[in-house]
Amino acid sequence: MLEKYSLDIANASRHFSTRNYAFVFAMDYCSVVIRVSPAELRTREEVMSEFMWVDDLKQFHTTVCQPYASAKNKAVEEFEVGGNKYRATLFRRAEGKILTCEDWNNHYFYNVGVSLGKLHKASADGYAQGFRYRRCHWHEKATFDFNSFRHALTDEILDIMNETKAKIMSIPKTPQTYGMIHGDYWPGNYFSSDDDIWVFDFDDCGYGYYMFDIVTSISQWIQEPKFMPQIKRRDLLYKNGMLDSFKRGYLENYTLPNEAWKDLELFLKLRYMEQLTIMIPAFDDRLREIIGFDMVELDKKIVLAKDDFYEVLDGLAQSFKETIVAKV
Repeated sequence: MLEKYSLDIANASRHFSTRNYAFVFAMDYCSVVIRVSPAELRTREEVMSEFMWVDDLKQFHTTVCQPYASAKNKAVEEFEVGGNKYRATLFRRAEGKILTCEDWNNHYFYNVGVSLGKLHKASADGYAQGFRYRRCHWHEKATFDFNSFRHALTDEILDIMNETKAKIMSIPKTPQTYGMIHGDYWPGNYFSSDDDIWVFDFDDCGYGYYMFDIVTSISQWIQEPKFMPQIKRRDLLYKNGMLDSFKRGYLENYTLPNEAWKDLELFLKLRYMEQLTIMIPAFDDRLREIIGFDMVELDKKIVLAKDDFYEVLDGLAQSFKETIVAKV
């Protein structure tokens, strides 16, 4: 790291997700993050395309964490440790912090909508201007190759998942509804600083429906059992101001056709299905302790519930509520 970025790894705080390592360096003028990923996760071309898209986005969305070149003026650095190959990229660190559910409110949902609306407008405008990036389409991602998870899923669950995927693939792709998306726009991938939402970790960016980014945040908000557990999850979304606030901020910056919003719940189900395929190889005792429940089993129940998936989330919230009462 010292040779490639003129930064000493000993001075960094270290973080690990299910796939990447992040080394955060706090500096006087601007904190930065070096993201290190196993080379088999993405081709060099894909990482370069991510770098280029985020760099282009920065022109239109000022709170996107822009990439920087290395000390050798390279967008992507490659190296080997113990016979394993890695790729590294350097980004500005987001300002602010991740808000926990104790700080979520309708103003926060509005701000997230503003940020995502700006991102999708920049994506649509770039496409109209002829910008293209070498990133895959959503259905080409390994997490949507549902049949490859047959060893961990029942035939009934697989059939439901493939049917849902087929329904979404049949939805027309238009320049207003489909383009480059973040791909993992959940609350852990953006920081809040006053009214600004700083977006980072574009590792999963690619071509997809804009609605998928929208439901990625919403799925986490209504899933979180600590957030207003006394309120039914469907009411939390539709009657408590969550969707209205988010949608108001989003539509102030990008006009997603009314027809697209009608498929919100279909995309919610798809997001929980992808969450399941992400968790199957990654979920362990460490994550169970952090999250507080078995994410894999929850997602299986959500898939099997079909249109009644809110009831599964209600059950999770209710169990948390009962735990609080028991402790009191």
